Amino acid sequence: TAGAQVAQYKMQMLEELPPSLFQDKATTSARTNDPTKIIKHNSTKTFTPSIDNNPYQFPCKGITCSNLFTSKTNLRLSLMKFADKSCRRCTNMATAIACATSIERNLASDPISLKSFFASTSTCPSLDNIIDAISKINPLPQPLLTKHLHRSTKRNVYPTLITTTIRLLCGTFGWQISQHPTSLDLALNQIKNQPSGSIDGNHCICDISAPSFSLDLTSSCSICGKQTPYISTASRIHFFHNTQTPPNDSSASPSHPTTTIKTTSLKNRKRTDRMTQISRSSHNDTLRDITNIPPDRHPLCSAARQDTVELNAIINKNFMLSNFVVTYFFKNLQLTFPNILYQEFLFDFVKRDGGWHQFVQFSRQEGHSIDFLEQLKNSQSTCIVPICHSLHWTLLVRKYVNSSWIIYYIDSMLHGSDDRMRQWRDLFDDNDLFSGTWIKAKVIPQSELECGARVCLHGLCFALSSHNAKEIGRQLQRFPDLAARSRLLVSGVCGAGKWNPQGWLKPTIGTPQPIICDF
Repeated sequence: TAGAQVAQYKMQMLEELPPSLFQDKATTSARTNDPTKIIKHNSTKTFTPSIDNNPYQFPCKGITCSNLFTSKTNLRLSLMKFADKSCRRCTNMATAIACATSIERNLASDPISLKSFFASTSTCPSLDNIIDAISKINPLPQPLLTKHLHRSTKRNVYPTLITTTIRLLCGTFGWQISQHPTSLDLALNQIKNQPSGSIDGNHCICDISAPSFSLDLTSSCSICGKQTPYISTASRIHFFHNTQTPPNDSSASPSHPTTTIKTTSLKNRKRTDRMTQISRSSHNDTLRDITNIPPDRHPLCSAARQDTVELNAIINKNFMLSNFVVTYFFKNLQLTFPNILYQEFLFDFVKRDGGWHQFVQFSRQEGHSIDFLEQLKNSQSTCIVPICHSLHWTLLVRKYVNSSWIIYYIDSMLHGSDDRMRQWRDLFDDNDLFSGTWIKAKVIPQSELECGARVCLHGLCFALSSHNAKEIGRQLQRFPDLAARSRLLVSGVCGAGKWNPQGWLKPTIGTPQPIICDF
């Protein structure tokens, strides 16, 4: 091969050099063809044996990398660069344990906060309800911060710290917010304890409005005299560190079925990793990561759903809709109607990459949005691109009409409309995937700051209606209160988390047949 030829050529060059170049005053060298013969030198220099270049050689000392934790889950030990250090996963878990312990300590010491906490979570212990209940604890338990209680990033998800903390609280109070157990559930939330003197039926069964909760398992309820049915996070961590459960332990809690995960040797590690990836992609019941909280409803809806306060504010006049509300609205439509093609934050990504061509190139290189780009070729798909720029919402709708692609530009504000259309046409300029004839649709100008709600209304009408743009505009002109109707439309869809038929839009969009979704 080429590499072998280069190596042989280098050896020939070295042999042609004079031997004196390889000698110094303190050493005497000898050459031999026998590779097994050891040559002794008179040099005073010490020989330093070569070591592995991999700097990550020390095992993580955190809880999720412990032998007992990894034996119960599919997580593996992390190697660190320095001794007695913890990986990020273990550090996040330790912080979440501190948060959960602080919350439980606050609830145990304040009966009023405990009663309010249970009142907010007893009916439907969902992720949003639990976070809302935690936010009402005054003062906020440390080390929790206010920013941990808000959705973050463009993916509109809660921080890992608060989701892991809630997982620990679920183990304490017996809540079930997901269908399948996570690694945290298997290792920490399925621990059973029978304190001395505790027998079945000796737990407090007082009314939920005045529950008995204590960090001490031996304490009794002040009303019925029985012991608390809840095991605190600190107690479960203590039991975890002191248990000697073998790796194939099959104990399970009533809230989660038992999941057994087989371990593999280092020899078969690569094959195991490949089989694990195949298994995760083909089975829906595979163990999920500790930060993943599968919702009770469809994941695309619940993952983007706003809190109740923001949803209730949609109907207020002059309320500017956020990017997340518009995204959630079109996500629901996409789940209901198969012809709607929507990619969240598409405009932001295209603008970030410098244009449509660069966006397609980067997406294909990184393996992102591949399905979306392929579906753009389907003539049955109607692509909706909401654009929020300079505190104003506009809309692009790409639709196949009469054997050709049409890109409708819809703007409810007349001032600067032509300049914005020219700017977005240059940004999305393409003769392939996003090709089409640009047409500026004429719509009723907005009467207040309802441009976000109007974008949702126009996107719905242009995607589902069989009429042309002129007829759609004429149909909408029949409603003088279009701003209020648009807000009510968005509020109804986002509040219900699914499409609600709109009788007043029947002349415009007809009666589209939704697909059946399990929400």
